[in-house]
Amino acid sequence: MHRLRRNIVALCTSWVLALPIPLWGQQLYFANYSVDDGLPHSQVNHIIQAKDGYLWVGTNMGLSRFDGHEFRNYSSKDGLGDNKVRVIFEPSAGNLLIGHENGTLSWWTGTHFEVFQLDKASGRILCIFQDRDKNLWIGTEHTGVFMLAAKDLLANLRQKKFKHYAHKEGLSRDVLGLAQDKNGNYLFITDLGLKQLDSKSGIFSFFKPKGLDVVQFSAVLFDKHNTLWLGTVKEGLYSYNTEKEYFVRHDTLSGYLKSNFVTSLTLDKKGAILAGTWGGGLSVVADNQATILTEDKGLGENKIRCAMVDDEGNIWAGTNQNGLSCYRGDRFEVFFKSRGGPNTQVGAVFGDSKGRMWFGANNHIMLIKQAGAIPEKIDLGFAGKETEVTSIIEDQKGTIWIATWGRGVFLLNTSTLELTRFTGRIPASSDISFNENFIYALYKDKTGRIWFSMLQGLAVYHPAQNSIKTYTKIDGLPGNSITDIQEDHLRRLWIGTADKGLSIFDNGHFTSINPPDIRINPAISSLALDKANKMWIATEGGGLYCFDGKQYANYSTEQGLPSNYISFVETDLNGKIWLGTHKGICRFDPLAKTNINFDKTDKHARIEAKPNAVFLDPTGYIWAGTINGALKINTNKVIQNTKESVTYITTVKVFQDTLSRTGLELNYRRNYLSFYFMGICYSDPDKVMYQYKLEGTDKEWQKVTQNFVNYNNLNPGSYVFMVRSCNNDGLWNRYPTTFSFKITPPFWMTWWFYTGSGLLCLLVIYSIVKFRERNLRLEKKHLELMVLSRTQEIVRQKEEIETQRDELQESSTIIEQKNQAITDSIRYAQRIQLATLPYYDVIYKNLTDTLILYKPKDIVSGDFYAYAKKDTKHIFAVADCTGHGVPGAFMSMIGTNLFNQIINEKGITQPAEILRHLDIGIERALKQDESENHDGMDMIICSLDFTNKQFEYAGANRPLWIMHQQPTNTLYPQGPGLRAELYGEYMCMIKPDKVPIGGFLRLSESSFTNHLFIFQPGDAIYLFTDGFADQFGGEHGRKLLSKRFRDYLISIRDKPVKVQEDLLNLYFENWKQNREQVDDVLVVGIWHHGNAT
Repeated sequence: MHRLRRNIVALCTSWVLALPIPLWGQQLYFANYSVDDGLPHSQVNHIIQAKDGYLWVGTNMGLSRFDGHEFRNYSSKDGLGDNKVRVIFEPSAGNLLIGHENGTLSWWTGTHFEVFQLDKASGRILCIFQDRDKNLWIGTEHTGVFMLAAKDLLANLRQKKFKHYAHKEGLSRDVLGLAQDKNGNYLFITDLGLKQLDSKSGIFSFFKPKGLDVVQFSAVLFDKHNTLWLGTVKEGLYSYNTEKEYFVRHDTLSGYLKSNFVTSLTLDKKGAILAGTWGGGLSVVADNQATILTEDKGLGENKIRCAMVDDEGNIWAGTNQNGLSCYRGDRFEVFFKSRGGPNTQVGAVFGDSKGRMWFGANNHIMLIKQAGAIPEKIDLGFAGKETEVTSIIEDQKGTIWIATWGRGVFLLNTSTLELTRFTGRIPASSDISFNENFIYALYKDKTGRIWFSMLQGLAVYHPAQNSIKTYTKIDGLPGNSITDIQEDHLRRLWIGTADKGLSIFDNGHFTSINPPDIRINPAISSLALDKANKMWIATEGGGLYCFDGKQYANYSTEQGLPSNYISFVETDLNGKIWLGTHKGICRFDPLAKTNINFDKTDKHARIEAKPNAVFLDPTGYIWAGTINGALKINTNKVIQNTKESVTYITTVKVFQDTLSRTGLELNYRRNYLSFYFMGICYSDPDKVMYQYKLEGTDKEWQKVTQNFVNYNNLNPGSYVFMVRSCNNDGLWNRYPTTFSFKITPPFWMTWWFYTGSGLLCLLVIYSIVKFRERNLRLEKKHLELMVLSRTQEIVRQKEEIETQRDELQESSTIIEQKNQAITDSIRYAQRIQLATLPYYDVIYKNLTDTLILYKPKDIVSGDFYAYAKKDTKHIFAVADCTGHGVPGAFMSMIGTNLFNQIINEKGITQPAEILRHLDIGIERALKQDESENHDGMDMIICSLDFTNKQFEYAGANRPLWIMHQQPTNTLYPQGPGLRAELYGEYMCMIKPDKVPIGGFLRLSESSFTNHLFIFQPGDAIYLFTDGFADQFGGEHGRKLLSKRFRDYLISIRDKPVKVQEDLLNLYFENWKQNREQVDDVLVVGIWHHGNAT
């Protein structure tokens, strides 16, 4: 019997060889730690997380404390009872009870160990359990179980005050495990089988419920529903419903386990059961289903000795020969990850209509027909050639289209897996060839057409006609290097380019639509449309843009993105935005403006996304291609880590001396301090960052990634060092960890030294004051004599100043009188000038729809307008004379007089002929053939015949703008000498002759071009001088320029005439603000609505 008991115990605590790892399969997010990472031994027997956040790991070579970054190891040299640690338990905060292979117990006080032995005959410590009353039960080999009362636990250990239960008391000698049900009864796993202790009677009995096979048990626990779970050596896992009294077996056949040898059972805070197995990995049982974690999914080893769940929800497993494994959740799985050979670069991901997943892996295709299936490899025949698959789509017939970089496009028949090269019928005029083309992406629009984003341009395949149309810069594309295409809800195509930004293809036309600052980083890598019809634009260097149809928003590393170089963008079913970068995958929440970043698939493998290698499947999973495999991201499992990291100040040093406690007083010479701190976050320790501040010297928090900081030459005073850390998702500690200390001052900075020094200073000051008083009395008499002499001097100078003041006042009065006379003369000249201009009543009577904005710079103006009517023709002129003010006014009066003479006396109505006569008249009036006078004017003349619905125009250095009521993309018929230019869909500019009126002596008479136009319904013409466009103003004090003037006129074209006049005046004043007007302003607009006489 003794040998049988020893064999059972040995069987429950010995292990077998691992199963082989399959060639293909997905891997989960594991971080594995071994002796290379500082673990003292590869065999991990037990793990717990203490209340202070640290992990404590028991191995065959001692005890380790782990903070996510490094292991702090303890062995028998540090006072541990034995290097072989079997079990660890935390009876109270800061204390540990460690059970050893040699039967001893070690008590960790927080600074050192105390070692106890309950019984010299005791073998290994096999388990430690705390019941509801906080009593400790310690199961051993050979000596049964010991129960220590909760009160004064350490004293009970020291004094060996305990209750002992073994074979004599009805239990057994070997106790492998125990648990307590909701009624307070205890269940023990012994070498004889299951024993039950009735809490009321205190009597032990065998536990043999109906339906339970006679098997060898290895682990036991009660879950939150009081269901009993039993692990066995060969029969898998049993669950026993204590209320309905029936058993259910869970084994390899039921899919709960990969091995029927259960080595450990652990209950997490959410009620899930962790079942460690020997050779079958770790099973996580929850909600009547199991998730099995094995080596092929990233687990360090399939032989599990222990498991637990930390406060952040990470699952930890201790293995037999491969150290410690941390499973950080099922947020993503990794497919095709290389294990030692060249990386499997997945450049394309696609899910077809039958639920199959297609991957472009290096220069071949990987196909997964259904979840859990072994991937199939389809060779494209590119072995040894530098190429890769860049995009995969499915057409309406179910054919798979495969794009490559440098090898064109291939078609795959999914039934026969026959592969053919796509040639297509390309127009002979096109320079594009599919055979050797570099394809960025393929896109199927809502009508079934296939679009090709290529290095050489854009192409579209029409399946119905079996034809291809190509587009390049010649056809309006902003650039030939097309990177991605997206179709919006209006069936417009958004086209991203590698060097020319973004454009929209609609109704056969390309329109650039770029963010204001996209010129800085015009390379667009990927596009995505969300449910709100917002377009998300990924760039290489400019971060992420969002366009809502009206304005752009930009997000970059300043908002927490991992990089401004984004390889792909995609939206999930929850409205979140997913980004791929060379620094990992990022989930961006556009509402909360927060992000979660994933930068590695395990402790060492970094994530680097491939361009446009992303796919959202119908179930909501995001599939992403990387430089080493593909990721399947469970978007519903990606949630913010709300567990704060635990922050500790681990060490404080003064020079090389370590301070033992807070609140110390330091000598002023000991003012060089170093602080070392640690933030514990097991979900991703590398993402822990710190902020620190030393109250007494720092005003703001300082952000760092390293876990130490030095302060030099601190002044005497009281200080509080504060530090806080953030977890992997950027959640900072609400309250910082602190360390206070005081630096005492030297004697010359003490209060008594200050007091004595102050008294001495007062005595010195008193002596100096008395000495000064004596000298002041002597100097007073001397000063009185000097003051008398100075006073006489001042009186004389005062009389001189008053005389000069009176003379200046008289001169100022004369100047003011002359200025007033000059101003009166100019104002009189203004009235004369205004009298020469046509009256508004006359103009509005004949031209009802007329706008006149007249704003002289000075009192009189060098700009003028003139109007005359001859028969059915209305002649209107606008002129800008040389200079402004009085000189310009004289020129305007000469011009007005000549204009009226030419029309009214000579009967000339043709604009070009009027200009010619004006040119001759100005030259003669100013005698420019006899002098060096170069004054002249720029002028525009229009002759409008509303009866015949036509008008004529001629211009001397001044253009004519024609505004159409309806959009048009055609110019007026080109006549002799006509030079016209379209501005958008509504405005046309008729360019003038580049010759002024007057100004210089010519060898021959100037000739001007006369243009005849037919009025279109609702047309308007604008005549203007250059004063409006030349005005300085705006935010940066720049010129308004003709473009802004023209664009504003177009924007108000639908407004009534008088409203336009007011809006133009308001626009000008708003632009000018409080700056000086630089020139005379004159704008005239005339509309044709058929109401002129």
